[in-house]
Amino acid sequence: EGRLWAVEFDAKSLTTVGDPVPVQEGLLTKDSGAAQFGVAQNGVLMHMPGDNPAVVTRSLVWVDRNGNTTPLPVPPGPYANARLSPDGTRVSVRIGTSEHNLTVFDVATGTARQLTRGLELWLPEWLSNTHIAYSLMGRTADLYSVPADGSAGPDRLTRSPGFDYAIDVTRDGSRLTIQRIFDSPANPNHREIWELPLDGSGAETPLLQGEFFRRGGDYSPDGNWLLYESNESGEEGIQIRPYPGLGAPVSVATDRGATPRWSSDGSELFYQLGGQVVAQKFDTDSGTLGPVTILFDDIFFRDGPAGRREYDVSQDGKFLMQLEAPPPVYDQVVLVQNWTQELQRLIPVD
Repeated sequence: EGRLWAVEFDAKSLTTVGDPVPVQEGLLTKDSGAAQFGVAQNGVLMHMPGDNPAVVTRSLVWVDRNGNTTPLPVPPGPYANARLSPDGTRVSVRIGTSEHNLTVFDVATGTARQLTRGLELWLPEWLSNTHIAYSLMGRTADLYSVPADGSAGPDRLTRSPGFDYAIDVTRDGSRLTIQRIFDSPANPNHREIWELPLDGSGAETPLLQGEFFRRGGDYSPDGNWLLYESNESGEEGIQIRPYPGLGAPVSVATDRGATPRWSSDGSELFYQLGGQVVAQKFDTDSGTLGPVTILFDDIFFRDGPAGRREYDVSQDGKFLMQLEAPPPVYDQVVLVQNWTQELQRLIPVD
């Protein structure tokens, strides 16, 4: 809350003594929770002043193929993970600072419905026009589903030994791809693609796993191809495999290409490449790629958690993106001399 607190500590028993006391007001705190202060051994306190927390706000915008933006009728906020519903009438976002909750906005009117409260929620994804999946952070991150109209509480979809989050659903709604992340000393941040039947017929099963890093897993609209990121070609880039047979991959972009997405008819791929958003033709019958077309400069928010795609594409080819407000300017540092003497007055310690 913009305050620096202190509490007496017994180094022998490794316990605190008494209650915490606020000892300095007006500290800048980032929305990540990091407070901007330091204390030197000579008793000087240094801190940055500012609003608390320093929340980064973003606007939801439509972007056409020429880079022209049109705002949605939604007020700016600390949004991330924006996703369009399959019918294109609503957008879901993760919103919040100290908490991260799920909110759905009507695309035409901006009417909001908050679906969760008091959760540390991550990476929502529409399962259908009626349900949304999300990850719930904890010792492990399992996957849950909640009705998009707020009519009921969440249902657990997976019990993961790692960190699960939803990626994409087949057009018939029968299967969901899952990003599963494992962390071990031998292979930290290892990523695999799993698949879950949504009819309740069974548990999730591995789709692409092994020694390689694999992220994403978007089904093509015709259901015959799987689009993802991997380092299986020798360097990290975008791959396409036949589905469900998972034949030999087709390499799309190996030089900084990331966060791919199919067009609504499957005739193009969109992805972010070297500071630009690009399109590339793809022949779903032959599995061959066409030339790359640069669409517009990538000035939009893209650094979401887990390297996940932070944009979506509508059925008529518009991009749903997040335009970040200019960050506030922090051009002051406050130095407080003899601060430890004041600390001793506030919290006397023998």
